[in-house]
Amino acid sequence: MKDFNKYSDLVKNSKIIFLSTIGKEWFPDTRAMINLENDNLKKIYFSTNTSSQKCKQIQGNNKASAYFFDDKNFLWLTLYWEIKIFQDKETKEKFWKPWFEIYYHLWVDDPDYSVLCLEVISWKYYANFSIEEFEI
Repeated sequence: MKDFNKYSDLVKNSKIIFLSTIGKEWFPDTRAMINLENDNLKKIYFSTNTSSQKCKQIQGNNKASAYFFDDKNFLWLTLYWEIKIFQDKETKEKFWKPWFEIYYHLWVDDPDYSVLCLEVISWKYYANFSIEEFEI
């Protein structure tokens, strides 16, 4: 298995991640997401509304990609994933942030609060006019 440490700073330092899921008629649907937490490029976690379009898309096709970009050093990383939707209380408590209460009035018991976990399958990294591709 590849050493992920070389690329993990890009993920850790990215406040925003561009997440793409498979939308209508198999077109990608991309949106900006807050980088909630990550596990050294193996898993990345987001919070989202259960009622969101992205949850419906994930239920229909759990393949997705996440894009990270460093505009100062012109580096980018695309991770390809399988996504899981978690709605159990234990997972929701683990990733709960105090500012979530703006969106989820019932806190971790809010049925519209879900946690997405993206588990990496493969990835591409660009730096110094070169692309590296890896599969797990």
